[in-house]
Amino acid sequence: MRFFIIFLLIVNSYATRAQYTLQGLIKDASGQTLEGATVYLETTNDWQETTRDGIYSFQQLEKGRYILSIFATGYTSQVHEIELSESVLNYDIQLGVLDAKIDEVLVNANEENFGLSYFKAVKGMAIYHARKTEVIECSELNVNLANNSSRQVYAKVAGLNIWENDNSGIQLNIGGRGLSPDRTSNFNTRQNGYDISADALGYPETYYIPPAQSLERIEVVRGAASLQYGTQFGGLLNFITKEGSKKHAFRFQTA
Repeated sequence: MRFFIIFLLIVNSYATRAQYTLQGLIKDASGQTLEGATVYLETTNDWQETTRDGIYSFQQLEKGRYILSIFATGYTSQVHEIELSESVLNYDIQLGVLDAKIDEVLVNANEENFGLSYFKAVKGMAIYHARKTEVIECSELNVNLANNSSRQVYAKVAGLNIWENDNSGIQLNIGGRGLSPDRTSNFNTRQNGYDISADALGYPETYYIPPAQSLERIEVVRGAASLQYGTQFGGLLNFITKEGSKKHAFRFQTA
């Protein structure tokens, strides 16, 4: 009998201790209920999302003080300290719209080609439409131009076969579209628009190229260069040298 009375007292004390409920509605500024708002009870580390009608409900709580945090997308978050002393406490919360006005931001961007650009569809008397073209801007390259290394100069031009067998860098050995790179025989090579190969139609090998330090840019036109640039299958290489100063009688540049 004694043990039965002790058991009843324990059950009764537990039932009286955990009989508090905290519930309420989450609304917006216009009074409409919010569905899916997160309600976090920090004291018990418990959370839930409001129902379709904006209802939240924490049950089986003890009497005491609780901290309630509310979060909802597009609305300001709130933290409330609540004293739970009633068996059922209805606590409605209204959230304000998250509206922030920032100052105007002006973004200025400089176009960077990283040493490689492309021809427009029409340039002067030349039509480059439907052709794959590249323009290597030598002054923009982050390489040692004094070495005249073709692997460095043409590194950003995709699809080229490069064969370096000349330590002096005088000869150029590159090929495109799987063609042989030997002396660039499959490219029509020009300097400022004029042929520099030994025989453009018979023996189109290139025996020398201008030093990279003397070049302003290198124009590359892929595919058969047709009538204007020759019959070579690789395409065209045109080395454009730097121009002299138009404002000074004498001028020199050192590395």
